[in-house]
Amino acid sequence: MRRIKLIVAYDGTNYCGWQVQPNGITVQEVLNQALSDLFAKKTACIGASRTDAGVHALGNVAVFDTDARMPADRIAFALNTRLPADIRIQGSSEVPPDFHPRFTATVKTYEYRILNRTFALGALYDHIAAAGTLLAFLVRPAGCGCDAAGSIVSGWHA
Repeated sequence: MRRIKLIVAYDGTNYCGWQVQPNGITVQEVLNQALSDLFAKKTACIGASRTDAGVHALGNVAVFDTDARMPADRIAFALNTRLPADIRIQGSSEVPPDFHPRFTATVKTYEYRILNRTFALGALYDHIAAAGTLLAFLVRPAGCGCDAAGSIVSGWHA
């Protein structure tokens, strides 16, 4: 049995977060289905981090176990042909069997962008999202008392 690591990027707009749950479609659920279709065998992945509904990721790490002979680096290409356009595998590689995306991680980076204005940016949103790591994009009306919130969420978390 081999363990394969995936680097997963997604636009979470249409999903109820990363982790499989009964209240709606999730990124993990769609990825599990694509893996199962690819290998013609029920296959499930484990992710490094959960995300809330509507949250995006550029480098969430996931792993799955398989006995398939497909070269690990080719799995990303095969999965991307089976995934919707808002979920993309950025890379795939074989890792040691004891590698775990949550427990092996040495650092996780989250970036939150808060748009402090009355109206969302609409179509400009896609250009902002493409400009950098974007995990959350929240609209907060001006004068809502949110101006000090940045000091609460900034910094390092160990």
